[in-house]
Amino acid sequence: METIQNKILKCSLIVLLFIVAGCASKSKVKYSQEQLSQVNEMVSNKKFEINSQRALPLTTNALQSVINAGILLPDSNAGSINLLGNTNHLRMYGDSISIYLPYFGERQLAAAYNNNEIGIQVDSVLEDADIDFNEDRNRYEITFSAEQDMESLNFRLIIFPNLNSTIYVNSSHRNPITYQGKVTPVSE
Repeated sequence: METIQNKILKCSLIVLLFIVAGCASKSKVKYSQEQLSQVNEMVSNKKFEINSQRALPLTTNALQSVINAGILLPDSNAGSINLLGNTNHLRMYGDSISIYLPYFGERQLAAAYNNNEIGIQVDSVLEDADIDFNEDRNRYEITFSAEQDMESLNFRLIIFPNLNSTIYVNSSHRNPITYQGKVTPVSE
């Protein structure tokens, strides 16, 4: 007959085995050499375009109230807005940057008088871009700053070898927002 202590010990060992096996199963995503060379060429030459498919705004009570009014497209909710069919881009071509991203969220400071443009729109020369390849995570990380009228914008781009991307935007006048999309090469 087994004692209660032996049963507890066996159960504890089984649980510990599952925990150790679960933690050890994390593996690094493998990309083909072709994928790595394609994304490396686009990023190192600074010739690529990102078209976002989803916007992920910071969900606040005010944004949730607007969303509850039912004015969003299908397949959208307060935390994830479908951008398919909406014109948007982040285009890097050498030292030039062109950005048009629709904005969903709250402004913290008022825009200039009679300003009809509510999206994030930048056309300028790229001066302070920091481009790094994170070998541990197998991805490019690009950070830079830009200005739109009197607003300061900080961008952080994550580009994966499978051509998926994430754009993080922090603003001096608005709540932060994230975009997810696909990277394509810019033709000459």
